[in-house]
Amino acid sequence: EMFEYRIDYHFSTSKWAKVALLLSFTFMLIAVGAGLLVVFMDDHSISNAVWISWTYVADPGTHADCPESFLIRLISFTVTLGGMLIFALMIGIISDYIADKVDDLKKGKSRIIDIGHTVMLGWNDKSLAIIQQVALANESEGGGAIVVL
Repeated sequence: EMFEYRIDYHFSTSKWAKVALLLSFTFMLIAVGAGLLVVFMDDHSISNAVWISWTYVADPGTHADCPESFLIRLISFTVTLGGMLIFALMIGIISDYIADKVDDLKKGKSRIIDIGHTVMLGWNDKSLAIIQQVALANESEGGGAIVVL
């Protein structure tokens, strides 16, 4: 139970936890696939098996060229399915990151790096009239930014 809590805490506090877990799953999938291919293929080259396993992960179409052995085809199909899952998870992580950034922009949490701007603290029923007056005053100088905090 404490281990699960630590894992949950790590995932909630670290922005790189999902990426690190996905990378470790990718390396494990490549290593297991390469290990099985080294054992069951005629060519017992480890570097060749790692490369073939990587191509199965990265490109689902490459397993179509594998040897005709049923066991090797099963290994290549399984590694390819794992690769498709990994890339789907990667797309999900990237889209979550982009959605979080867009939400932060909508909430106004981004830093303002600007000069010659006007800062207005607070908002009430007279704020819109004040912003219109400041915009009118800034018009003669070519415009300006108004920041409402």
